[in-house]
Amino acid sequence: MGVCKLSVELSKHYGADPQKAWIASLLHDYEKTISRSESNELVKRYALDNKYIDNQNLAHSKLAAISAKEDFNITDADILNAISYHTTGRAGMSLLEKIIFVADTCEEGRTYKEASKLRRQAFDDLDGVCVFILEYIKKSLESKGEKVDKDTLDALDFFKSKL
Repeated sequence: MGVCKLSVELSKHYGADPQKAWIASLLHDYEKTISRSESNELVKRYALDNKYIDNQNLAHSKLAAISAKEDFNITDADILNAISYHTTGRAGMSLLEKIIFVADTCEEGRTYKEASKLRRQAFDDLDGVCVFILEYIKKSLESKGEKVDKDTLDALDFFKSKL
């Protein structure tokens, strides 16, 4: 519910649609708690890229977007994209996509040391917070020897070129 609260606040602040933010934030982690085998089965059923096999951190966002469409009849592309890219970001994110991406990372339930600072900063510099988060994701994955998703790298390049 922390993601819902922050995303609605950010939507009102930036002039985005709070109802869309509420819906996207409610559904963004819809498939996060399924088992690895269920996730893999759904990735195969929907012919998603093999990079989502055994990678629930990435797969759950894509599967949640599919479920939002199939289970809840959500057809708004902006809501579906906000759900789909909330873990990786992407180049050219819409305002709603950025809001969900940021709210998911720094909502009030997050306790890492930068979270409260990012929450405040999000009301002044949403793009700057996106860059911080994308850089953090990249460094964190690289430090563990894991591959950084192309969408994350493209998003980081996109935002850096804007700034």
